[in-house]
This record gives sequence, C-alpha cells and structure tokens, in this order.
Amino acid sequence: MKTRVLSAIVMISLAAAAIYFGGVAFCVVITLASAVGLFEFYRAFRQKGFSPIVMLGYLYCLLIPAVFILKPEQALDVTIMETNIFPIIQLLILLVMLTLMVFKHKKISPVDCAITLLGAYYIPVLFSFFMLTRNLEDGLVLVVVGVLGSILADTFAMFGGMLFGKRKLIPSLSPKKTVAGSISSFVGSTLGVTAYGIVLNSCNLLTHPISVVHFAILGFIMGATSQIGDLSASAIKRYCGIKDFGKLIPGHGGIIDRFDSMLFNVPMVYCYIQLIYTFTK
Repeated sequence: MKTRVLSAIVMISLAAAAIYFGGVAFCVVITLASAVGLFEFYRAFRQKGFSPIVMLGYLYCLLIPAVFILKPEQALDVTIMETNIFPIIQLLILLVMLTLMVFKHKKISPVDCAITLLGAYYIPVLFSFFMLTRNLEDGLVLVVVGVLGSILADTFAMFGGMLFGKRKLIPSLSPKKTVAGSISSFVGSTLGVTAYGIVLNSCNLLTHPISVVHFAILGFIMGATSQIGDLSASAIKRYCGIKDFGKLIPGHGGIIDRFDSMLFNVPMVYCYIQLIYTFTK
C-alpha cells in the first residue's frame, strides 16, 4: 500500500503539471503514455500467441501531436488544406493491413488485424481526447473533471468494497470487485465532481459558467464509465492470462492499468460538452 500511495503522489504531481501547462509538455506526455500503453496492449496479445501488426498500430499515436498542432474543432478531424485526411489515412492503413494478410497469411490472420485496430482505437484514439479536451474553452478544468472523476470513482470503489463489500459484482472477470464497491464508485464520482463544479462556479474560474447540474450528471455518468473502463481492461487481462499490463508504475502496474478508467472518462467529458451541454446551455 505504501508503494502504491507514493507512486500515486508522484504520478499525480507529474500529471497535474502537464495538464496545467498544456502545450508541448502535455502533448509529449500523452503521446508517450499512448505509445507505452499500446506496447503493453500488443505485448499482452503476443503472449497469447497472436501477431498484431505493431507498426501500423503505432501510426495512430501520431494522431495526438496532429491534434496538438492542428487544433481541430471535432474529434478525428485532421484537416490539411481544407481536407480531413484522417479517413484517407484509415483507408490506407486498412489496405496495407489486408495486403499483409494476403501475402503473409501464414503469419498474419484476420484476428491479428482485428487486434491491431482494437489496440489503435482503445489506446491512441482514446488518448487523443485528452488533447481535444485540453484544446476546448476551459479545457484545463474539463480535463481535471475527467481525471478527478476517475480517481474518486476508483478510490471510493476500493474502500467501499473493503468496508461493505460482500456480494461480488462479476467474479468471473474481477474477483475483488463488489456490488458495494460499484455503488460507492457512483457516489464518490458524483459527489466529488459536483463539489468541484460548485467551487469553479463560486470562484468564477470558468470562462463561461457551467451549471452545477451538468457537473453532477457528468459525475454520475463517470461512475459508470470508470467501471466499464476498469472491467474492460480486466477482461483483456483475463483473456490474455496476465495479472497486469506492465510494471512501469510501482504498485499500480502499467500505463493501461492506471489509465483504464480515464481512457473512458476524458472522452466522455469531451462528448458531453460537445453534444449535450452545447445544446442546453
């Protein structure tokens, strides 16, 4: 527990600095985290006997600096000379992948191609939403909403499960998670994000005020998406027969182990702000 807490303090400090300063520092941190996370993902499936096309997957990591440089208004919009080239890049990658599957059919199977694309969307594409959210108006506080909701949901789930957990949630997938922990996740995320929203509005820290109701709704939603993120990572680890994705962060595991819930929550904040809050403010 001591190692876990110390690692968390160091990691939160570095993440807070990167989020606060934004710009190149944030872009570099997110790109590196994406590359390492993708390496962990592909390594897990290689240990299971699959052969994902790693280099094609890593091309998706370039989406993050592209978002930083081009500052698109919409997700997956990489516009150069008034043309969104992301669909073109997607098509080229797909064609290369299928060509490799044809000419190297003894080494590369359709399942390997599917794993390649799953990893690309699960890690780099979801990480790109960190940059997209940071680029929004009030992007700093919105990224913090996603990170805070994840930390509180995970923390309350852990202690709620330890104190009140009796009935298991999905024992075949994650033996330690309980129904009480799941409920606690909703409580922690909703209360914490709502309180954060109250502070932001009370101290006039937002360029345009966002109703506390929206923070409460986001907190509740993230109570769910945190658990989906956590359990989806558990499902992959269970399938691949591994305990953790890596050992990079002492007491926590790898990049995916630490960011599994944030990979769902930060994009959720972005989508909520873009799709719901924009039309109801």
